[in-house]
Amino acid sequence: MSYHVNNEGKIYPCRATVKKCPYSQFEGRHALNKENLYHMAVILSNTVEPSKNMFREISNEGGVSDLSSLSKELEESKAPVELILSSLHYSIEALEKKENSYVNSMKERAKELREKAIDNMVELLQRDNRIGETSYGRQIGVFHKFPESMQKEAREIWKRYHNYYRISNTSSNDDYLIKSLENKVRNDISQMNRYMSFAKSNNSINNKKLEYMKSEFNHFSKLMNVSKIISNRHTYEKNEYETVDDIKNKVIALNNDQLLAAYDGCTVSDDYVRDLMVESDNFSYKMRDDLSPKAQDNLIKWHKTNLELAQRYELRSLNRILWGIEIRKEIRDRGGSTDFVLNSEKEKIDSLIE
Repeated sequence: MSYHVNNEGKIYPCRATVKKCPYSQFEGRHALNKENLYHMAVILSNTVEPSKNMFREISNEGGVSDLSSLSKELEESKAPVELILSSLHYSIEALEKKENSYVNSMKERAKELREKAIDNMVELLQRDNRIGETSYGRQIGVFHKFPESMQKEAREIWKRYHNYYRISNTSSNDDYLIKSLENKVRNDISQMNRYMSFAKSNNSINNKKLEYMKSEFNHFSKLMNVSKIISNRHTYEKNEYETVDDIKNKVIALNNDQLLAAYDGCTVSDDYVRDLMVESDNFSYKMRDDLSPKAQDNLIKWHKTNLELAQRYELRSLNRILWGIEIRKEIRDRGGSTDFVLNSEKEKIDSLIE
């Protein structure tokens, strides 16, 4: 099964082939699992500003290991889960960019030192090609102590190009120059290893925080996606008794993007939504140690509201079927006179619903 995220930031199973799906023209809108679409869902639908407190903590600490920096803002937020998602989305993005920049600079410096060391190893071979070999039971020089991969690379370079090297052979100072080159190689390799160690240790520290942030982001994204599906604004009405004419008139009033989004919402199966509810623990809230009681009260309220929406969603199953029928007719009607237009990309209507 594949998934797409529609223009309202809702993730649904995609029933079309990728080429025929109206969202296939947009990068990052299709995936084989829901998790790969969570960040795109935030980009498309979240209107809550990310937390400056969390940004400050990331700048100072290189990441977050809990949500305590959000606690104060969550106490008053009218959209607490949206605030968490917005903050984690932009924080993860900033942290990955910062981490990649630092790690890449360390790796680049290590690469430069490795190349410099190999150049000096090639010069060592040019001055005495017996270096690294055994003579009368002993190794000549310390070449054999250098990393084997670097020894091999230096010998291959020397074999290819040694006839082009022009090194003045002054026997009086050759021993001194060889020892000097050996010391340079040793120093370059030592620094190279240190930079690689910096890169690995930074990865190890930040990865723990980054993995935590991603885990929390996926958890709240899963809740948010179910919340958006069960609170379909096109079919959720206080009036329990919509007539077919009411539905038909509302469907006709939808623009093309809204029509596609409503089609997603009205044709997804009840069983699929029930499975999503089970994955989300039926909006049961687990108390946390990193948030204040008032912040948790706000999140409990959000969970409770969505549980009530889920119960109402179950009762509106027949209503969604009627909406789906009228939407399908409307899509065909629009496709019958002109091509169906989505963001200037024309798609034949049959390809969207077959």
